[in-house]
Amino acid sequence: MEDIAFKQSIIKTQQREALVGSALARYFDCSIRFNESEDLKKYDYILYSTEKGWCFRCEQQDDKVCNSTNGTLYFEQCTFNKDGTTKDGKLIYTKAQKFVYILNNLKQILILDVKLIRNLVSVYQNAGVLETTMPGDFEAWIKKHDTLPGVLLPYEDVLLNDPKAKIFTYDQLSISTSQYLSLQ
Repeated sequence: MEDIAFKQSIIKTQQREALVGSALARYFDCSIRFNESEDLKKYDYILYSTEKGWCFRCEQQDDKVCNSTNGTLYFEQCTFNKDGTTKDGKLIYTKAQKFVYILNNLKQILILDVKLIRNLVSVYQNAGVLETTMPGDFEAWIKKHDTLPGVLLPYEDVLLNDPKAKIFTYDQLSISTSQYLSLQ
């Protein structure tokens, strides 16, 4: 996955993070600091207000599949290394406190508590009802993706589980749909 297309996708991802992170900073009248460390797994950016006394590390994630509030949200549990072994995915490795979850088809941005998402996965797993994505042709999947099938959580259950979840539309954050789509 470390070809030219992958490197270009990383650049576009960083541009989407800058667009959304900056829009959230304007909305909350706060400051933003992007993660420029060697360990990009910790978080994507920090939103903070020294005046109001708060700070959140944020991990941004795009969803291009969910197209209704009756749908499911995808969370990455593992990814593949070049040698075929696996490593932890965003859901497990992030040190962020919040997921900034972009629902492209709904033109919505959710801010979700990472710990509550992890707890919900655990509850569903223990109850034996956790849904995962599993492609019909696993070999074809792995040639095009570096992620393993992840977990699917119902949109409504995620929001009910997180009483402090925030839902924004692109318009509320002054994000142009065409501007965001140009970064896909």
